Formats: sequence, C-alpha cells, structure tokens
Amino acid sequence: MAQKNNSGSNTTGNVLTDFIAGCRQGVNTNFFVQIPNFIFAFVLIQILNVSGLMDLINTALTPVMGIFGLPGSAGAILATGWLSTSGAIGAMVSLYETGMMTGRDMAIVLPMCFMIGGQLQMLGRILAPAKVPSKYYPALFISGFLGAIFVGFLGNIIF
Repeated sequence: MAQKNNSGSNTTGNVLTDFIAGCRQGVNTNFFVQIPNFIFAFVLIQILNVSGLMDLINTALTPVMGIFGLPGSAGAILATGWLSTSGAIGAMVSLYETGMMTGRDMAIVLPMCFMIGGQLQMLGRILAPAKVPSKYYPALFISGFLGAIFVGFLGNIIF
C-alpha cells in the first residue's frame, strides 16, 4: 500500500520499487521539461542570429556585460537563464558554436546563470504552491541578481 512521505510523494516501502519510480520521474522531467527548454533556447538564439537581432543585442549590452569581461551577447544568455537554466545552457552552446562566445566567456557566465537560474519558473513551481508570501519575492530575486553580479566580477578576475 502506498504511503505519503514528508515530501508528499507516494512510497511503497520497497526500496527498489521506489527507486524505479523515482528514475521514471527523473526521465519524465528530463524529456518533457529540460530538453524542450534547451531546444527552444537553441532555436531562439538561431532566430536572433539569422534575423540580425543578436547583433543589436550584442551592441546594446556590450557596455554592461563588458564590466564582467563578457560580450554583449552574454546578456541574452542571462535573460534566458532567468527564465530557464537549461535554456541558458542551450543558448550558450549555440553562441559558442557561432563563435560569439569563448570558453572563457562561458566559464564566467555559467555561474552567473546558476545564481539567477530559472527564477521565473521558481516563482510558479515552488514559491506560489508553497504559499510563500509575495512580500519575500523581491528579496529572493534581488539576492540571486546580487550573487550573479558577484560571481561575474569574481569570474572576470579568475579567468
């Protein structure tokens, strides 16, 4: 008989059965959440490149991203990362393949993405269902952005 554990998920009490069920949930999340985000970001970056909009983004954001030693196109990655971390990785790979980013750039921007990663998704999937009072949302988002700024500066110094 299935029992509810502290996280609210069903368990059978059989370690092997529960492990297999967890694996299935992980595969489901990968195929139906992460991979579509990754592909969407990759396609979006290609559309921006083909349409010439990436050049405009690059030009507009170069002064801001230059503070971290990054090209302006890294701003598109951070914007994507705010929506979806896996999407940001897809965007990063796409820009790397086109030569708009280097390995050094990726080493700096990836930790920045992790600091702000998926905050919009976090709002809908975690904060609202957990009934976190909305007065705490700004502090949560600002702390992520401040962390991203810090690791951007640190990455620029280290790399």
